[in-house]
Amino acid sequence: MNSSQSDKTCEDSKTDNIICDSLEKYKLYFEHAPMGYQSLDINGCFIDVNRAWLDMLGYDKDEIIGKWFGDFLHPDQKEVFRELFPLNIKSTEIIRGVEFTLKKKDGSFIIVQYTANIGRDKEGNFKQTHCIFQDITKQKKFEEKLIKKEHDLTQLVENLQNREKTVTLLLNSVHDILEIHDFTKTARKVFDSCAKSIGAKAGYVALLSDDGEENELLFLEDGGMKCTVDPELPMPVRGLREQAYNTGKVVYDNSFMNSEWVKFMPEGHMPLKNVLFSPLNINGKTVGIMGFACKKGNFTEDDARIAEAFGEYAAIALNNSNNLEKIKTHENELETLVKERTSELQEKYNEIEEFNRLFVGREFRIKELKDKIKELEGKINHR
Repeated sequence: MNSSQSDKTCEDSKTDNIICDSLEKYKLYFEHAPMGYQSLDINGCFIDVNRAWLDMLGYDKDEIIGKWFGDFLHPDQKEVFRELFPLNIKSTEIIRGVEFTLKKKDGSFIIVQYTANIGRDKEGNFKQTHCIFQDITKQKKFEEKLIKKEHDLTQLVENLQNREKTVTLLLNSVHDILEIHDFTKTARKVFDSCAKSIGAKAGYVALLSDDGEENELLFLEDGGMKCTVDPELPMPVRGLREQAYNTGKVVYDNSFMNSEWVKFMPEGHMPLKNVLFSPLNINGKTVGIMGFACKKGNFTEDDARIAEAFGEYAAIALNNSNNLEKIKTHENELETLVKERTSELQEKYNEIEEFNRLFVGREFRIKELKDKIKELEGKINHR
């Protein structure tokens, strides 16, 4: 092997190492990402998917690669995708919030939300899509549950004297739950709406501590009444509110100051004519409570049903807030990583392009020298 052949072999080996290293990093990252990842070609056919994608939908990889993405969509969305995809791949910005309903291998469907970035070559031409997605089926079910609760409660308040006011408050609460992701703010609005609807003057919202022994206060409404209890004093789960925690149902007492529960009131607490507790239940477990007090008249079974419904709203808001927080955290992390990997791959691609340019130039110069040598040899031989 001569010197030029040896140099060429070394350069080829270096190029291969750069490519293999980049591809290995790319493969490891997307194979082990916690969210589903897919890449489509210019025709909308699968180039790659990761393990999370396969696990979520139940397919094997060889059932996916090369297939048209629309074949895995709900029939109602196939033509929508066919029309939108050519427009989306022209985008120069990250595409967020696109929702599709995907068909799993077992025939069931899940609703997913995509975040996508378009990969391009050095000249800016389309190469492939990079998409991550989150299963939001549960979130959608929460929204459906809210709509159902709205319907159920609308039927309930038709028999109440103050039906118009109550319906308005309930609808406002649904809107607040869907629009506000900060649970403390949502809980305050739900509490205020419920208190206004059932005529309670004071109360609070609290969540169960991790050890299940105490209430952790989110906020307190004293209704303008004097209360000198130390706000740092713990709120153990006991008395009437313990019954709400244990049963998962609304409980109330219209003669609280004469009940057995009054012994648990701390010194300096304002007098409570009546008390009602509405639990916040998630998956069969009470995780918090809304307390109401000081209604001018007595709490009634209608009040209990309305408070139960608002408690369910608050529980849905809490669960939804937790899920949205997790989704947002994962999405932000993966979006950052996708940008980093895309940038890294682009840099490696540029390095390879530069190497090829130099290598081709070098080969051309070697050929010129060889031709020159042959020309000189010909002149010498003629002499």
